[in-house]
Amino acid sequence: MKRYPRLDSYRITNDPLSDFLAAFHFQIEYYTNWPVQDHKTLRNIICPQCKLILLEQGSCRIETADASYTATPGCCIFVPPYTIYDAETYEGVNSYELFFNVLPIAMEQEFLEQADLQRITLFQELFQKEDFSLMAACYQALRKQSSGAYAQLNALLILLLIHIFQSRGTSFAPLPESHSKEQDLMRKLFIYLEKHLSEPIHVQQVCDELQISQSYLWRCCKNTMGISPSQTIMRYKLRYAQSLLKNQELSIAQVAEGIGMDPYYFSSQFKKQFFLSPSAYRKK
Repeated sequence: MKRYPRLDSYRITNDPLSDFLAAFHFQIEYYTNWPVQDHKTLRNIICPQCKLILLEQGSCRIETADASYTATPGCCIFVPPYTIYDAETYEGVNSYELFFNVLPIAMEQEFLEQADLQRITLFQELFQKEDFSLMAACYQALRKQSSGAYAQLNALLILLLIHIFQSRGTSFAPLPESHSKEQDLMRKLFIYLEKHLSEPIHVQQVCDELQISQSYLWRCCKNTMGISPSQTIMRYKLRYAQSLLKNQELSIAQVAEGIGMDPYYFSSQFKKQFFLSPSAYRKK
């Protein structure tokens, strides 16, 4: 291949943050804009996705069982998956909210750990007027169903994450080899779960299929997902159930059947996880 010496000083090289982000795929589920909100209080909010709250004007407060966060214009709040919190907004709030999944799901915990985002995190005065103009443009493109709108929003999410990580000077190191082996095992687990989603699945059944011990599966799940194998299986099934509930033609019993559960057990587990019954979730 012909070389161009005069371009050598312009050669592009990768960097640790770019390498880190390239290891993940970000699947955006929702992007909302709440302009000029009245005062309101919401209790026991929980969602299975990562969530960015971007405050353009006004102020809001978020509270968990052991901490409180107050956001003012230009602030960003990151909420990790399955975090329970209360929120209070005041008069004149204008905010954007972006909900996204980190894929592959086996690496979600790795993303949160390396990015130091395992708890609600407030970033003060992070975004300027031009940033919110870009957020508004993405929102309008989605509302109009413009060609390329999703790609535009995904690019916005990457830029927001870069801004967040740069603001706190987060450093990223290559993953240890042991983590790679555990993540490979988790990928095999999720492939198995996807193939047998409509069946009851037990931990020992998974171990037999993957030819591993229960203790090794437990260690892999705890290190990569932060939860036990049985919780990992349940979380996977309930996430899929959420997508099925978007189909209004499916009854709750059919959704339960689709993930291999008895309707009553499904409803109780869903409510335990999301503080809403499946039917109430569907109406949201």
